[in-house]
This record gives sequence, C-alpha cells and structure tokens, in this order.
Amino acid sequence: MFRKLVGGGKKEEKIDSSKLIKIEIPLNDPPKDFKIPPEKELTDDQKQMYENVLAHFSTPDLEIPTEEKKHAENGKSSPLTVYEKAWLSRECILRYLRATKWKENDCIDRINLSLGWRRQFGISNLGEENGDKVTAKSVEIENETGKQVVLGYENDARPILYLKPGRQNTKTSHRQVEHLVFMLERVIDFMPPGQDSLALLIDFKDYPDVPKVQGNSAIPPLGVGKEVLNILQNHYPERLGKGLVTNIPWLAWTFLKLIYPFIDSMTREKLGFDEPLVNFVPKEQLDKLYGGYLDFTYKHETYWPTMLKMAKVKREHYFARFEKFGGTIGLSEYDLRGTSDKQKYPLKKASTKEKAKEKNKDKVKSVEASIEETKSQLASEARPELNGTSKELKESNSIIKSENIAKKSSNDSSKSKTIKSKNGFEEENEQQSEETSKFKLKSGTEETKVTTKEDTKIIDKKVVKTSIKGESKDDSKHKSKRESKLESKNVSKPEPKHESKHDLKHDLKHKIVKESKNGSKHDSRHSSKQKSSNDSKDEIKKKQKDDKHKDNLKEKSKEKPKNMISKDSKAESKKK
Repeated sequence: MFRKLVGGGKKEEKIDSSKLIKIEIPLNDPPKDFKIPPEKELTDDQKQMYENVLAHFSTPDLEIPTEEKKHAENGKSSPLTVYEKAWLSRECILRYLRATKWKENDCIDRINLSLGWRRQFGISNLGEENGDKVTAKSVEIENETGKQVVLGYENDARPILYLKPGRQNTKTSHRQVEHLVFMLERVIDFMPPGQDSLALLIDFKDYPDVPKVQGNSAIPPLGVGKEVLNILQNHYPERLGKGLVTNIPWLAWTFLKLIYPFIDSMTREKLGFDEPLVNFVPKEQLDKLYGGYLDFTYKHETYWPTMLKMAKVKREHYFARFEKFGGTIGLSEYDLRGTSDKQKYPLKKASTKEKAKEKNKDKVKSVEASIEETKSQLASEARPELNGTSKELKESNSIIKSENIAKKSSNDSSKSKTIKSKNGFEEENEQQSEETSKFKLKSGTEETKVTTKEDTKIIDKKVVKTSIKGESKDDSKHKSKRESKLESKNVSKPEPKHESKHDLKHDLKHKIVKESKNGSKHDSRHSSKQKSSNDSKDEIKKKQKDDKHKDNLKEKSKEKPKNMISKDSKAESKKK
C-alpha cells in the first residue's frame, strides 16, 4: 500500500499551452458525452429490505433525536422536517444499506445517528436559505486562500472536491471541520442525475504564495483527522467514489499510516496514492497543476460568490421537484436532479397501500387494547371479589340496611306484643327466640339472616304481616280459624339452626359475590325500585288488614275463659 516514499515516482508531463482553458469559476455540469455507470440491479431480498426501511421512516408519528446518540431515551426528539424527508431519498437509503452490508436494523440505526448528527451540526435544512446554522459567511474566512475548491468531473461524472492543505491559512479549530462539511454539501449539490458519489483529490503540495501560520502545518492533528474520517465514513457513507492523494511528503506518509487503521475496508478500496490523476480525470476537467487543460486561478471574490449562487440554484431545482413529485420520503435523486416530467423511479402505489393497511391494523390493535383495558377496569370495579373496597362497602351497606329494617320492625312488634300474648299464638315463638336463631327476612329478592332475640320477634311480626299481604276479607277469617286450630293442637314451628355472627357475615358476603358474578347489578337496582313502589302500596293494605285482624283478635280475647287469660298473664310476668 505504502510502497512509494517521499513523493517520488511521479513524472511531470508537458502540456500544450494552446489547449489550456482559462477558468476562475466551477464547471456547472459534466460534458454530455460522459457516461454514468448504471446502477446494479437489486435482488428480491434487497428490494424487500429497502421497502422495510422506507416503511419505517415513513411512519407519521416517527421522531428523530436532535443529537448524535445511540440511545436517546432521555434526549430530545422531533418529527422529520420536509428538508429531512427530501434528504431521505431512495439512493440515500440504499447507500446506508450497502454501508451496513444489507442489515436492516443497522441501517435504521445509522440513518437515525446521521439525522441526529446533521441536526446537531447545523446542516439538516439543505442550505442556509432554509435555516442551516453552518453558513457561507461563518466559514468564508477558511476559504480565502482557495484551500478547498469544487472544480470539474472525473471519468464517471463525479464532481471533484480539491483539498489543498498546503494553502492552510488558519489555526486548527472546529471551524475548519465546519468548513470541510460545508464544502462537502456544496460538491453534492453539483452531482448530475444518476450520480450520487464524489471524487476527493488531496494535494499536500506546499504553496509559497500563501503565508505560513505560526504554530500550524499542512498536516492536521491526529484528533482532527479522526473526526473528519468519522464524519466521512459514518455520515457520508458510499459518497466517496474515488479518493486520490498526491504530492505526499514524508510527514504526510506518517500521518496516513497513523490514520489508515481507522479507515474501513470499503473506503480503502477507493483510495489511490501518488498515482497519475489523468488516469481518473479527463484532461478537459483537470487542473493544469495535475496534467489537465484547466488553467484555473483561484480568486476568492470571483469564485466564492459564484460557487454559492450555482449551488443554490441546484438546491432550489432539487427541492422544487421534490414537492412536485409528492414531497415524500423515498423519491429518487435521479428524478429530483433531472429535468424530465416522467419519473424513472416512481414510488410503488401497492407499497403505499400496504403501508396504509399496516398502519390501520396497528390503529385497530391499539384501539382493541384500550377497549380491553377499560373493560377490565370496569369489571374490577363492578366485581367485589376483584375490588376490596367495593366489596366492603356493599357488605357494610347490606348490614346497615338489615339493622335499619330491624329497628323499624322492633317498634311495631313492641306495640303488638300484648295482643299476640293474649291469643297464645306468640307464646311458643317467644320461647324459641330465647336461643339465637336464623331467619330469612324477605325484602324483595334478597334474604337477610338475623340471629338476635329481638330480631326473631321482629321476623315473627314480619311473617304475620307477609302472610296477611294480598288477602281478602274472607281469607282473613279463614286464617284466624287456622290460627285457632294451631293453638288447640299446639303445633310449633321447627327450631332454627344456631349460627354465629361470623357465619352470618360469611353468608352475606357469599350472596353479594354470587350476585355480582351473575351481573345482576343492574337487575337489583331495577327490582329495588319496583319493590319500593310495591312495598309502599302493600304497607297501606297491611295497615288496613292489621286493623281488621286486631279487631278480630280483640273479640276472640273477650270470649276466652278466665283461666286462659290468667295463664297468659303468668307467662308474661315470667318473661318480664
């Protein structure tokens, strides 16, 4: 690789002065007879990879980091701008795929990094007229001696950027790197349709007409060399079509040997050292210093504004056609730099439909997921076994309701005690109530269990009332006869089973859980409304029937023998 020593082996060639072409500005376009090598046809797998990467960056809600970071979880990000979409052309994606050896994820990561770097560096808007921070004015001082020049095209119509470290006029600084990036962007503006790479010509020749800067040399520091190499390889992949290095002094060879290990294998293949430049560039496109016919003299006041104007016109043409063809990611640079109204690489309509379908599927999935979440939340709120707080509230409410009912009915039972004790019907029930027993208090569809002595009396009262409910006058007469028969036969109710308060609460919980599982929340509300209305009507009927029943009981009590009354009074006294 480094066979040659200090710039030896190169023969100077005599040039016919009659063929020289005087020029002070860049060449606008390559000759028409230049043939650009055709693009290699993609395989089916490569086409699919390209479509996948294109689909990723076409996502509407995609956000890109504002800095060059591999993991920007905590960093700032924002959607792609219209200028970044114009930069993300078909050829741009293919360049990154080739640089990553056709690995989709690596390609996406590299493009993300480059987008972040371009934002951070200040060149993401395709020109200072669109908002780039690196401007012609900010780097103009670096180019006053013509140390970087865009001039001519090589054999494959790649525009040539001359780098002349021997014309260095400033001290080492970050501005020098900004100047290099600015000129790289300008040489890209000069690319013709179908060509997406450039030629780099580095001349280490020392120029006596440029005054030397104290403490500076034509050879950049190793740190600056690494930074420039990182920019070229990572953020301008596959942009270098040919790199030619000439007039290499021994110090430059040392620098190249140090920097060479950092150059990737693909870039190494494109480099040439101290080779005749006429082998790669037509003489009509090459500076006379290197054996060409271009008699170029750099005059800053002439070259610099003209170059900027020509580049701006080309950028405006590029962006106008970008908007004309839809202003979307994946448009071809061939069509954007060309002049034909017909696109050579139109976007596939089928692929856009498939993308729309995929987006709709994703939206449907997200909506379904949100629906499932709301369902589960509602279910957890509705089902007390999943929500402890609602369970406790229901449990406490049911207990409070049963206690309120018990208090109301206890007042009624105390009034009717004397009447029930006279007819002897209540005597057996009072004996049964001395032990804690379980009764079902029917209130609509729910049945509440009660265990205290007082509650059993209340339930007896309720049982009497419910038995009277809905009966006619004749039915009440028949019932009184039945009761008297029961008294004579001394028929007693079966003794209820004893239960503790813990069992009672457990039963209540079990019933509440059972009702909530069956989804009877709505039904219970509806039925409770009906019950309340029916109960109000039934209570009026009950009072009327109770009054009649009391009158009947009073008449019977008058007819009872005295010994029966004495027995009743004894039982009552015992109870007291």
